[in-house]
Amino acid sequence: MLSSYFPVFAGRVSDQLVRGRAAYQIQSDQSSLQKLQTQLSTGLRFQKISEDPTAAIKVLGLQESQRAKQQQLVNLKSAEGYLNTTESALASGQDILNAIKSIGLEGATNLLSDTDRNGLLAQIDGYLSTLASISNQKTQDRFLFTGGEVSQQPISLDGKSVRFHGNDTDLLSIADSNSYLAHNVTGQDALGLISEAVTGVVDLNPAVTSSTRLSDLLSGRGIGPVAIQLSDGVNRETIDLESATVLGDVIDRINSVSIDGRPILATLTANGLQIDYADGLPGTLRVLNVGAGKTASDLGIATTDALPVLPIAGGDLDPVIRGTTRLADLNGGLGLDVSGGLTIRQGDKSYVIDFAGTANVEDLLSRINSSGAGVLADIAPGSRSIRIRSIESGTDFSISESTGTLAAQLGLKTFTGAIRLADLNHGQGIGLAEGNDLTFTRSDGTQFGIDLQSAVTIQDAIDLINNSPDNADPLLKIAASLNPTGNGLVLKAPVPIPPDPLPDPPPISVPVSVATANGSNAATLLGLTAKDATQATGSVFLDEYVITGRDTNPQEVKGAFNSILRLRQAIAEGNTAEIGRASEMIGRDIDRLSYTRGSLGIRLQRIESVRTLTEDNMLQLKSQESDNRDVDFASLVTELNARQAAYEANLRLLAQANQQSIFNYL
Repeated sequence: MLSSYFPVFAGRVSDQLVRGRAAYQIQSDQSSLQKLQTQLSTGLRFQKISEDPTAAIKVLGLQESQRAKQQQLVNLKSAEGYLNTTESALASGQDILNAIKSIGLEGATNLLSDTDRNGLLAQIDGYLSTLASISNQKTQDRFLFTGGEVSQQPISLDGKSVRFHGNDTDLLSIADSNSYLAHNVTGQDALGLISEAVTGVVDLNPAVTSSTRLSDLLSGRGIGPVAIQLSDGVNRETIDLESATVLGDVIDRINSVSIDGRPILATLTANGLQIDYADGLPGTLRVLNVGAGKTASDLGIATTDALPVLPIAGGDLDPVIRGTTRLADLNGGLGLDVSGGLTIRQGDKSYVIDFAGTANVEDLLSRINSSGAGVLADIAPGSRSIRIRSIESGTDFSISESTGTLAAQLGLKTFTGAIRLADLNHGQGIGLAEGNDLTFTRSDGTQFGIDLQSAVTIQDAIDLINNSPDNADPLLKIAASLNPTGNGLVLKAPVPIPPDPLPDPPPISVPVSVATANGSNAATLLGLTAKDATQATGSVFLDEYVITGRDTNPQEVKGAFNSILRLRQAIAEGNTAEIGRASEMIGRDIDRLSYTRGSLGIRLQRIESVRTLTEDNMLQLKSQESDNRDVDFASLVTELNARQAAYEANLRLLAQANQQSIFNYL
């Protein structure tokens, strides 16, 4: 019986075991054939992760990478379409600016008739409207030039001014696993829709508090808290500060320590830490860095003397300001007096901003941004002061006091003694002449002149007037100063008191005045006279003659819409000097657009390069996935044939084994 089986089993075994093993072999062959047939029909090596965990894990990772690459391709395609539309809009905008520049050249003459002038103004209005439409263009249901505010229409045009309602935020797309690509051009980059910042020249110097973040210290460089060590010269205590995030954490950990039974007391000063023994008695106390760390030094409390003077007064930790910084903590803890508010002027509109009820920096900024003025107020880069930027093109912009000193406290006044004379009147200066530039008439009718050639700043001009030897008599002195509330210069002189009794003839008494001299434009360009006048006469206020000057240091948005609106106004007024200035600004606007388009082209080239690389990576990932998951059909067919043959052979063997004979009963 046993000779009818293959292989021949050594030893004596039962028929049941032999048949069981043969049936198992056939079932195994059937399972293998089914698996091979499934692989043949699907083209895949496995259907379940459990069939080949190692290969399956590789495949899952490769598929995830392919999905990421596919999304990157979608992002790149979207960015490319967005930038192509932007390029088309910028090209149209540049054509408009070139046409308007030609109008400026045509209008730079005083020989225009009213008809000619009106024709030029009509052309400018048409181009202005078209440029506004281009600036408000949308693609992919997003505005092109609004920055991060993609659902907000970028600009609004009211005829005399243009307001920008977006921001200068770049929209970033994932171009690769560790790479981002800006796929927009902001209105600021392309058209110059935000002014240069009026940045506070005063360091607001916030005091440290228990809630001051360690990362905000040292001008924002921060402190990496590790550990510090306290010692009395014999005993040492190491304080772990690794989990500390605010100064209050540091103080709590220090105050939890005792040296030789004497508790330590850490407190805050206006700008740093102070450490002493809690009992206030003399002793030795040192604060040391631990190992290679410098936490004690960064906290300003590291000691170098063998016997430091107690209490240990730490250095200035110099925190930066945040939106949550309390106004009361600014100015070294003295706070700000916000009661007087401040005034923002744009064109012929004034916005008086009241800060009553504001508690922190964010409140102050929010009050400015919601005042109705076309400005953006935020914390300046470096986080030492605040800044205000105009978003209204076509109008002058200034910041002054309202009734108090808040603008000065914030360092935001746009007319100060430090302003250079050459920067006044939009950079046109004050038009000096040879010899005296100003002639002053005192109340007794006598005159003196001032030569401003040596003056560099507004304060220099004030000092030349006030310190002139011809202006020394206190009864006749004409004193120059900065306007304490508005912007500009103020001239004051005492009104003479007539003698009693009046002599015969009576003394001469005339109002004080200031006038141009030697063809100089200084009186007008310093704002002491009206724009179309050569002399200004004082008015009596209480017991003084007062001449209040104009603001001659207005700020403006330096961009395309501002240049166009300035050109339009200059042509309407026949102001050839302003036409020339506006035409120069338009030339700079064209240069900015050309640069922006060049940068955009570089981005499009990068997108094409990254897309090609990403597509190549996709092919490689698909190839690797195929290597780990797809079957080798040639090998599969060979194995299938071999397994089929083995299966059929086992069936024949089993059939032979089941044939009955007399030997089955022996």
